[in-house]
Amino acid sequence: MASGLVLSLGGCPKRAPQTEPLPPADLSAPQRETLVDRWAELDLGLYAEVVAAGSNGVPLRELAVRHNVDTYTTVLTTWSPPSRVVMEIEDTSALHRATGAFGGWLLLDGPSSVGGPETLSPDALLHGEPARWTVGSVLLRDWEGGPVAADPFDLLLAEAPRVPAPWSVCRPRTEAQGQMEDEAEDEAGPMNHVVDPVLLYAVDEARGARLGLKARSRDGGAVAPGNGPFDWVVDHVELGSARRSVTEMVQPLGYKDCEEIGKVMSAERAKRPKGGLGPVTE
Repeated sequence: MASGLVLSLGGCPKRAPQTEPLPPADLSAPQRETLVDRWAELDLGLYAEVVAAGSNGVPLRELAVRHNVDTYTTVLTTWSPPSRVVMEIEDTSALHRATGAFGGWLLLDGPSSVGGPETLSPDALLHGEPARWTVGSVLLRDWEGGPVAADPFDLLLAEAPRVPAPWSVCRPRTEAQGQMEDEAEDEAGPMNHVVDPVLLYAVDEARGARLGLKARSRDGGAVAPGNGPFDWVVDHVELGSARRSVTEMVQPLGYKDCEEIGKVMSAERAKRPKGGLGPVTE
């Protein structure tokens, strides 16, 4: 647990220290969960305050007050690529499983870089410099009992009670992939990274929700375009401002855009790519 640990921020940017004291924190309101231990507990409204906040994000202190983050281990670190400073949160006391639930609060306003992982104490989140930072989105992952399906659209349809429609299902593209596809647009024959992808996103701008859908090998082979067909799992869920476009959601991840390949309109209806997903066959 993080209790009693001290904050040390050797990698923080040089800036004038905040001298104005923080107002007293109102700790009377009931707290909500910070992480999702089991897939069946997932609630897309868990961080409604982040979704409603808009592009300016939510003060970290507000989230620390509203959620039981003090019961977890919290570490300031960097996720990459691309480089993003995040407050990493982990359940290190889960005795019933090998590794606990995991997530991160991605910072909008705070340290621009971190020299190395730095432990944050619960007191620092409420009264120290971290209390002044701003969280732009929240990522959740590593739950137990996650769903598996032979097709990403079947996965979303089957899990409608947990992640109800609508969803736009898109394929994230790097600059290089976008250029390759544009240059090959008039050529015959599809490309494996297009028809047999290994990563898709299900996005709903109105709810500020992005589901990371990842391919998983059925026989232990390498997960790479052209090696399918695969099974599909929900790798993570990210919740952020409902005012972000799909492109704004994926660009911080290093992508140019996210090409829509289909939709899930309801618990029974989905628009799928023509020919389905799978490797190019002769």
